Amino acid sequence: MRPSPSISTRAAALLRRWCVAYLLLRALPFPLDVFPLDPIPGVRAGLHALLAPWRGLVGWVGGSLFGVAVDPRRGAVLDSASAYVEAACVAALALVIALAAPRRTGALDLSSRAFDRARAYAALALGARLLPYGWQKLIPTQMPEPGPDRLIIPYGDMSPMGVLWTFMGTSPGYEALTGLIEVLAATLLFWRRTRLLGAALATLALAHVVALNFGYDVALKVSSLHLLALALFVLSAERRRLLAVLLLAPTIPPREPDPPPSARPWRRWSAWGLKLALLLAISLRNVVACVDFLSTRGSLAPASPLHGVYRVDAFTRGGVAELADDRRWLRVGLNRAGTAAIQRADGHGIRYGLTIDAPRGALTFTPAAGGEAFVLRFTATLDGGLRLAGVVDGAHTIATLSREPEVRSPAKVRFRWVVDGFVNH
Repeated sequence: MRPSPSISTRAAALLRRWCVAYLLLRALPFPLDVFPLDPIPGVRAGLHALLAPWRGLVGWVGGSLFGVAVDPRRGAVLDSASAYVEAACVAALALVIALAAPRRTGALDLSSRAFDRARAYAALALGARLLPYGWQKLIPTQMPEPGPDRLIIPYGDMSPMGVLWTFMGTSPGYEALTGLIEVLAATLLFWRRTRLLGAALATLALAHVVALNFGYDVALKVSSLHLLALALFVLSAERRRLLAVLLLAPTIPPREPDPPPSARPWRRWSAWGLKLALLLAISLRNVVACVDFLSTRGSLAPASPLHGVYRVDAFTRGGVAELADDRRWLRVGLNRAGTAAIQRADGHGIRYGLTIDAPRGALTFTPAAGGEAFVLRFTATLDGGLRLAGVVDGAHTIATLSREPEVRSPAKVRFRWVVDGFVNH
């Protein structure tokens, strides 16, 4: 008769099963969430119908147990109330699965072949979700070069996230390097023989991302933590080998089992081809989207007649021209990428989302921090400036703008190998 395992042993086994269940539930509904489903009739509607009960449960838990109104449709992408409530629901469901799982060599036991399959699934899900972030940095579009709207906002008026986006966008080379690491890590995660290296690179890259998200208050803390947890889960199977390398100890053979000898070659080749197709499909979609952004709204876009920084020469609000500094506009920055900023005479700056409707001669400003949008009609002046007119905060506003000389982005400063002192820093 075998001795009964200790309480600590049973608790550790339960914790391991819970971790595996939680991470696999977080990986769902991969691979459906990484494919463009719109061209396939009925697939997106079917996925929404399949997820409807879960979203209803998250909404009920948020309202009944936590007393917060959540929008389950937002999911766990941003740090919304839905993200935290959904994480709590997944944790509870994972506990139920862990308690119901077999205690010896069940589906969630770390020594079983099922664990290796679970780790392979987690690696694919992680790679597929890391790829878009990598391509958006490798082709610098996630943090684009600072435009007119960023350049006129005082540093003190920037949010921590705005500071991060500005300093990353100022150095496209650094941004591209971080993207290259993420693309390489994601690609390596797709293949069994390179999975360990991919997980190690992904862990380093995502640890950096998590530190930035927490340090600069980026609203992706929950999702980035889950990606880091997936990377650590994939890496954990070879923890002893990694420790041996770090401690310069004798090499330990890999624990990952070889494919079953009876496996048919066509199955292995089919799996290889499907992974390659998934990798290429995700990469192609993101590369096309990034290039399209650069060519239509980014640094490769044709010159826009409105893009630039403007000085406000005349300003009236409600028919009154002499206004206090906290009401009068000083400068306006319009970015062809779809953002704008208005700096008041007291120095304070506010950023907006910008929609340009050239045929109607209208600019729609949507406050980035939330609030009511307003529409201004624009007409060109003889000196190349603009005249804006519309209702802002309930008062009719007219502003006459003249274009300022080009405000140079820090990204355009000439690189220097030899620097004689720290000047202009």
